[in-house]
Amino acid sequence: MPVTATFDIRGSLLSRLELPGDVREEAKSTEGQPPTAPMAAVDLGAAAVGPDGHGYLMRSSAKPRVYVVSPFGELVRHFEVIPPEEKAQPTGLIFGTDGLLVFDFEVLAEEKGPARRQLFSFVDPSSGERLQNYEFSYSGHSPTRLIYPGDIYVFDC
Repeated sequence: MPVTATFDIRGSLLSRLELPGDVREEAKSTEGQPPTAPMAAVDLGAAAVGPDGHGYLMRSSAKPRVYVVSPFGELVRHFEVIPPEEKAQPTGLIFGTDGLLVFDFEVLAEEKGPARRQLFSFVDPSSGERLQNYEFSYSGHSPTRLIYPGDIYVFDC
């Protein structure tokens, strides 16, 4: 089970958080080896600080769960984001200058389709509702970042 905690700038523990519905994986061990738990939902997750000052912690899963944590280390709320497609896997999370959460989803190649597709979902951070999706299909070069000049989203490819 992951340990989620908040610390101040000096590294002092502020609080340990119990996150409802958080991932729970059994530690696995092989003979003569210490227990290990891959914790992919945590390892592949992401975090961002919102314009409201709260931290947004994403667990990577089929329906990514986002935990909103106050600057004082208190859980404010949590929500799930429904991916734009069934096979889309979350790979990143950032905030746009307009205050929307931008989720980066990737869909791996199917046998006869493009090598992979990248989907960006713009999400209301108060509800988790997807508002808009953008898609890129590519076989080699991928979008590397989003730039937010005002209300315009530029995909740097």
